[in-house]
Formats: sequence, C-alpha cells, structure tokens
Amino acid sequence: MIEERLPASVSLEKLRLGLRESLARGDYLRRKVDPRIDAFVRWVASQPLPASDGARDTARLEALRARALVLTLYCSGLRREEATALETADVLGSLNAGEADIRGKGDRERTIFLDAAAVAAIADYVEARGPADQRRWVFVSHGNRRRRNDRLSPWTVWHIVKQLARQAEAADPKFLGLARALHTHDTRHHFARTVLNNGANLSVVQDLLGHASPATTKRIYATSDRATLRAAARAHAPRVSASD
Repeated sequence: MIEERLPASVSLEKLRLGLRESLARGDYLRRKVDPRIDAFVRWVASQPLPASDGARDTARLEALRARALVLTLYCSGLRREEATALETADVLGSLNAGEADIRGKGDRERTIFLDAAAVAAIADYVEARGPADQRRWVFVSHGNRRRRNDRLSPWTVWHIVKQLARQAEAADPKFLGLARALHTHDTRHHFARTVLNNGANLSVVQDLLGHASPATTKRIYATSDRATLRAAARAHAPRVSASD
C-alpha cells in the first residue's frame, strides 16, 4: 500500500534508510558532538594501510579513500553530499591547493579550505588510483557494480564513517560506544563550534558553512564550549569590588 503512494523516484528502501538515519541523528538543533571526535580523527590518520596486492588493490584504495574522506569532513565543515561532489581538479589543481569553490545546499556557492593533512591524504588516494582512472570526482567507488564505479553516494559516506568508528572501538576501549554516537554531520558541528570558539565572527562562520541566514548559524552552532564561557565570564562579568 505504501509503495503504491510513493512517487516513482522514491523507493520504499530509500525511505526506510532515510528514516533510520534521521532517528540515529537525534535532535538536530541540540545535538552534542561526542568529545572523542578529535581523538578518533587522529586514530584514523595514524592507521597503517593494507599492503598492495599487485592487482586491483581494492582494500588499499578503500583505506586511502576512508582516510582522505574523514580528514576532509573534519577540517572543512562540508556536508556529506558536498564531499561526494568534490572534483579533483578543483581541490588539487587550484592555485592554492585545498581551496575549492563548491555549490552546496540551496545551490549556494562558497569556498572551502582544506588543511595540509587532508590535501596530502587526497593526493595519496588520487595517485594510488593511477593515471588510467580519469573520473573527475575526488571520492569514487571501487568494485561496486551498482554505482558503476562512479562517485560515492552520501549513504556510503555515512557507512564508511560508521565502519571506521566500529574499528576504533575494537582497537581501543576508549572509543566504546562511538559507532552508535557518531554521525557524519558531527564533523560539521565540530568544525563550526571550533571556529566560533577560536574567535571567528558569526558571519564568517555562516559563509564557511554556506548558510543562507546568520540566524541558522546562530541557532544551531553558536553555543560556546564551557571553557570559552568560563573565560568570558571571568574576564568581563561584573564583580563586587573588595573596596565596596
């Protein structure tokens, strides 16, 4: 009955996947990012790569892709849909490597800035794909017939991050529960709050995130961490003078 009422472009399976993801995300506006996210990204960056198998090298390519993907999400504030749309020429071929103009939600243009670690990880991944791989996307599928070796889907980005979190849990007990807690959008939350807490103007953060309105940025992200609030209160709040 439900399938008969859905538009032709929407399958019941896609609807189910979207519902599962929304339930896992929780309250979007009040979401708290797991404080282990920095340690998790460092863990991902430090993992050894599988040895080359001399053939298709799928395992090594997927490991390089996962590392580059996590580092890119972490330092850029990109939505996962935007990450899948990145083109290699824009990221590695620009005058300043790592700076790329993208079109995000609502077809709004903005510039993203990747750090040196993310750029190096992307370069390693693209180089490992070899000159025969002429696909223009940064993040592509490997050996997936359904994707026809095209760029990654946003759903696959979510799956890769979750899989890495499960591997981190198995490797180190300090990461227990991370796979359940972590979502790809958390890197965007973390990026925004870090930039704000480090002193960036709200309008600058709005531009970095690609929000149409500063109200959106303020409502979702402008929550300073406790240390920043404590320092501001101690430095600027009124105090009773000892001489009063």
